[in-house]
Order: sequence, then structure tokens, then C-alpha cells
Amino acid sequence: MLQEIYIRNYAIIEKAQILFDPHLNVIIGETGAGKSILMGAVSLVLGNRADTQVLKDKEEKCIVEAHVNIKEYQLQDFFEEQDLDYSDICIIRREINPKGKSRAFINDIPVTLEVLKSLTSQLIDIHAQHENSQLMDEDFFIKLSDKITRNSDLVQYQIDFAKYIEAKKALKKFQEEALSFQKEYDFVKYQYDELDQILLSEDYWNEVEEEIKILSNAEAIIRQLQLSTELLSENEINIEDLLIEVQKQLLPVTHCNSMIESAYKDIDEIFLKLRSFARDFKQIQNNISTDENRLNELLEYQTAVNRLMLKHHFKDVKDLMALKIELQSKLEKFSFSDEKIQELQQEIQIHLVQLTLLGAQMSMMRKKQADVFCASISDVLKDLGMPFAKVNFQFEKLSEPNQLGWDKVIFLFAPNKGSQFQNLHQVGSGGEKSRLMLAIKSLVAKETSLPTMILDEIDTGTSGEVAIKTGELLKQISQQHQVITITHLPQVAAAGKKHFLVYKEHLDDKSITNIKTLDANETVLEIAKMLSGAIPTKAAIDNAKNLIGN
Repeated sequence: MLQEIYIRNYAIIEKAQILFDPHLNVIIGETGAGKSILMGAVSLVLGNRADTQVLKDKEEKCIVEAHVNIKEYQLQDFFEEQDLDYSDICIIRREINPKGKSRAFINDIPVTLEVLKSLTSQLIDIHAQHENSQLMDEDFFIKLSDKITRNSDLVQYQIDFAKYIEAKKALKKFQEEALSFQKEYDFVKYQYDELDQILLSEDYWNEVEEEIKILSNAEAIIRQLQLSTELLSENEINIEDLLIEVQKQLLPVTHCNSMIESAYKDIDEIFLKLRSFARDFKQIQNNISTDENRLNELLEYQTAVNRLMLKHHFKDVKDLMALKIELQSKLEKFSFSDEKIQELQQEIQIHLVQLTLLGAQMSMMRKKQADVFCASISDVLKDLGMPFAKVNFQFEKLSEPNQLGWDKVIFLFAPNKGSQFQNLHQVGSGGEKSRLMLAIKSLVAKETSLPTMILDEIDTGTSGEVAIKTGELLKQISQQHQVITITHLPQVAAAGKKHFLVYKEHLDDKSITNIKTLDANETVLEIAKMLSGAIPTKAAIDNAKNLIGN
């Protein structure tokens, strides 16, 4: 329920504060007083587009703030999902600064317009006469029917529909990828084959580099090893003989000093090392190859790998190995594309079968509800001065499902006695459509939990007894739901529980719009003015009292 709205610096409204009643609130005022401006301010706090043109004072920011009691709306989950602070009295604020930047807040926490609209759409339903275009929307009556009947199949249907759409998107994406890859397949295959023709192994690459070093320097290695061997065993001063002589000199005194004893033992190890060197040098000489063919073969391999690394801008053979795996994965994906496409097509078909079954059940329930709903609308229209008006729903099956099912619903209207059912696009005046929408809203109000209803001159085109019935209908709706209506009709105004007067005040240098809450006497006077003019007669005042009394 909308408790209060505060407006500052919006259009020709300097400052206004309105405290609403939980039931029927009526806003009246002369044409041009600024009632439409008030509606614009309300639309702004609901998330509509804003610009600096709405600023009365171009140097000050515009603020529109609404206080809404949301205790009965069970919106705690929404606030938790959006990471917002919950309070039974929710404060929604919209600000526009002089530079045109707009900001939205829920309980003083900044939010996006999408979040703001998502919340306010559940709290306030605003309707103006020009918005009768809702009646032209094919989905309007489907949503209306499902809301009234609380169609339980719709929840599961929409879950399956979401999966169906995801599967279709996945198929389309995969087919596009497959088509795109098919164009580059030859190039990918060429790159892969080029890498596949050569052994790519980090260990082998390191072994090749080591072997190339040896083969490239084989003669030098053999020559230096031979010289080293000769120095160890074939020179005039034999190292082993020299070490034996040293040991003889040390032996008599080894027991006298531990370091001497240790040196004596180390000489034994040196003997072993020298003999080991000699054996190793001979073995290396025997194993070293001077095969130039082998060297050329390894150099060719090294050149080929280096060329590939240069081509792909790599510095390590590991990068080539990773590229080969990536290319192989692409080729494998392409080779299995037909199977994947078949899998996705089967998945789509499974979802489609489920949607067909659920859609048939939903359609049957809607058609059943349509007959009842049409009869109820006709009954309400009789009270609104259209005794012969009839409505009907024409159902057609869609070729493809949408998120609401398989039904295309065309609303047919016959406003007069003997007239044929026709599409609402072709028949019905603005006033007739307004009464039709009011009838629909009254029926929905009985069956569902509606948000606050704001009606902007929805009674246009009515008068006399029909206007009285319109007021009674609004009063009836307001017993269960808060209603705020803007009207020029005294009969509708008289039905209100609380009244507000929008008037324009002309000052020396400007005109401003003010909004005043009327007491009982002021209400009678203003309704009397609506009946007879600016200076109401006693008869008009009595008539106003009678209307309010009714």
C-alpha cells in the first residue's frame, strides 16, 4: 500500500507531500492544474525515463520519494537476492541532478533502474486511458487467465521452456562453430600434420642437443682424452709411483698425528680416482662416434623444430607440444560435430514433447476459464452502461511455443446490440475501452492480490448513471485493494474515501502546482463546483452531499 509520496522540484511542483488512505483516494482539479504532472512524478519513482527537463529549478536536484507498506507482499526473498535491507515500510527514492544524472534508491541503498522496476511493478499498477493498448496485447489475456486460475502447470512449463531455449541456443551456437571451423579446417589440419610429422618431446629435444654437442666436437674430445690418459700413465714422472713414494715416507709417522694418518688414507682414494679416470677416458673414447651422417640427421631435426618455433613465435618445444594438443582437440571436435548436433536435436525434441503436453493442459484450462471470464465481464459492463456488450476469446495454436505456451488469443468485442464480434483493433471507442479495462481490473481484484491501483481518468467517456456505477465499482475494488484515481466526474469523486485537490497558483513571477488534502466540507464544495461551476449553487451543494451520501 502506498502510504505517502513526496515530490520536490518536479516540473511546476516546488514541493508536495501526499498521505494516502488505504482505500479509495480521489484526485481532482481543473484541466491544466497539473494532475498529469503528478502522474509523471509517480511514474518517475516507478522507474520511468528521466531527463533534466523535469527540473523546475535547474540549479537544484529533483526528488520523488514514495513510502510503501510491503508487509503483506512477502518480498523478503527479493530483498535478500538483491542484497537490500528489508523493512515493512519501504522507502523508494528517485533523484535527478542538474546535470541530468539519475539515481534510484531502495531503503537508501543505490539500485539500478532494472531492480527498481522489478520491485515497483509488484507494488503499484498505474493505468491511464491511453494505456488501454494493453487490451490489444495478445499475451495480456493469457497472463490474466493464468493469474486468476493460478495455473500450476505454468511454473513447470516455463522451467521446461527455459531448458528448450537453452538447448536451441546451444545447437545454433554449435552449428555456427562447426560451419566456421569447416572453413578453417584445411588450415588447422595442415598445421597439425606439420607438427605430427616430427617427434616433439622435451626429453628427446634435450638429448638431441647434448648429442649434437658431442658429435660436433668428437675429434677434439678424443684428442684431449688421449692426452689426459698419457699424462696420467705414460709420462716420465709416473703419478702413481710418486704417490707410492709419498706413502712410504709417511707410513712411519702416521701413528703420531691424525692429520698425517688421514692424508695417508686419502692417497689411497686418489689411487682409485686416478685408475677410474683412466678407465673412464678410454671408455668415452671408445663410445664417441664421429658419424657425420648421424650429426647431419640430428642437425636437420634441430633445424626443423627451431623453424616451427620461429613460425609460431615460440621459444620452447613445450609450446609446440601444447599447440599440437590444441589442434588435435579442434580436429576431434569437428569429427564428432555430427554426433553432437544429433544429441542436441534429440534434447530439443524431448523438451518440445514435454512443452506440448503441458501446453495442451494449460490451453484447456484457459479455454474453460475464458467462458466464465467473458460472462463476468459482460455482467460488469451492464452496470457500466453497456447492457448489450459482449466479449469473447478466439484461441489459435502457435506454430512454435513461447514462454506462455502454444496459445495465441485474440480478444473479440461486440459493444452494441446486434453487433458482430470484431477484433478490438477495429471496434470500440476510447470510453468503451476504458470501461472494459475497468471491468477487467475489478474482476481481477476479486481473484488476486493486486498492488496499489492508480487510475488516470479511466472513467473518460462516461457520465450520469454510468459514472455513478463507475464510482461504486471503484469503491468496491478499494475494499480489498488501495485505489488512487484521477477524475473529472463528480459521481466518481463522490465515491472516494479521501480527496486531494490539485490546483495551480499564479505568483508574480511564476506559476506553481499545489496539492491539498480536502476535509469533508471542502470535498462537498469541490464536488459541487464540478457539478455547477466555480461558484456552486445551493442545489449543487445539496446534490454533492447526496452523491457522497450514496
